[in-house]
Amino acid sequence: MIEIAGVCEQMKQWTEAAKLYQKGGLVEKAASIYIQMGMFAQANPLIDKITSPNILQMVAKAKESEKLYREAEKAYERANDWENIIRLNLDHLDNAERAKTIFREKCQLPQSALKIAQYCETKGAKKEAIEFLILGGKRDNAFVIAQSH
Repeated sequence: MIEIAGVCEQMKQWTEAAKLYQKGGLVEKAASIYIQMGMFAQANPLIDKITSPNILQMVAKAKESEKLYREAEKAYERANDWENIIRLNLDHLDNAERAKTIFREKCQLPQSALKIAQYCETKGAKKEAIEFLILGGKRDNAFVIAQSH
């Protein structure tokens, strides 16, 4: 069955290949094809069986494109993609506290700190903006804000 799925895939018969991979037990391969083809309804039942971070990120991006942000967040979390969880919480879920917690506990990347700082500054939280600018390595910018406020 898997060999036939491979032949179908080579012939660009994506749907048939995915179905055969699924029947043959290659769930991640089937889910990957479904997602690439935009067939999210067919991929949904397979998501709980996926462990590959790359495929989970594909799932999360697909969920995000459908504006299913909570489901996207769960998929990013299963993929340990903390940077995207921070971005999602700031840009779409308006949950800065979760973004800050994840930053402090899981992902202390400078670009994430700067994203949080930008969010805090737009919300008027100058003290936190300064804190995250410093964590992001932008001490001069933090000093400018501190001086003006």
